[in-house]
Amino acid sequence: MIESYYPYSFRAGFWRRVPAFLFDGLMISLLRSVIFAWLPPSWLVSSLSEWALNLLIYHGYFILLTQLNHGQTLGKMLLSIQVVNEDGQELSWKQTFFREGIGRFLCNQLLYLPYLFVAFTQGKTHISDYLSDTYVLKDDFINISIENEKELKE
Repeated sequence: MIESYYPYSFRAGFWRRVPAFLFDGLMISLLRSVIFAWLPPSWLVSSLSEWALNLLIYHGYFILLTQLNHGQTLGKMLLSIQVVNEDGQELSWKQTFFREGIGRFLCNQLLYLPYLFVAFTQGKTHISDYLSDTYVLKDDFINISIENEKELKE
């Protein structure tokens, strides 16, 4: 388990994760603006199609970037944090889907309140982390741990 592999001090806390999330929100807004500008007005005839497209853009951003960019969105890269699984390895597609798809959907439906758990839990985790057995770690500590592990093996 990561609890024994990484001390709690390696985990990214609430005040490190919030700016990353806000920056990602800005990037999603820009992406949404570009996509909606390219679409013909007839494509968005109903609020349901607009809602569905917004949902696809939002979750697509988090799922694809997290999976394809080694557990980092643009906001996480900016704040030097990374999502890893409980073994400290990169996420599987299933973990990414549960964390960034289902977990984020639930948090958003609950008015973002579950994100506050990061500030008050010892493990600095929230519902998305519990659903996918993941943790958000500070990048610099991940690199130190990997280097130390390599030295121990040699």
